[in-house]
Amino acid sequence: MQRLNSTRPTLVFVYGTLRHGESNDITQHQPRPLFMGRASVPGRLYDLGECPGLILDPAARPVKGEVYAVAACLIPILDAIEDDLGIYFRVQVEVRMQDGARLNCVLYEAGVAQILARPLIACGDWVTHRCATVPA
Repeated sequence: MQRLNSTRPTLVFVYGTLRHGESNDITQHQPRPLFMGRASVPGRLYDLGECPGLILDPAARPVKGEVYAVAACLIPILDAIEDDLGIYFRVQVEVRMQDGARLNCVLYEAGVAQILARPLIACGDWVTHRCATVPA
């Protein structure tokens, strides 16, 4: 994994359980991450049960998420959360903000081998998908 600059905040794109209000809500950590806005990245989102997995694909539809500025000291904590299943890899990628701006962000991409035969989340939004699949 690449080492990030420890003297300035890192921008992180979150698309699953790290999103606000989800089970690993990034805003629950200290120092509290700063919400920068909603964003998307082209890719394919898969349902892994308790969480989603994203495979980047420039030809795919947008996967929706949120961007946060986080203190460098939180990156090892996020790495530990995302490494829990042993399928995610931290990568740097350009995301498109809702207002059209483009930002370079870190995100956690799933390994292709780990998501084979998992259901595709066609809408590209984990929260929408999870809420639609929760039994009433």
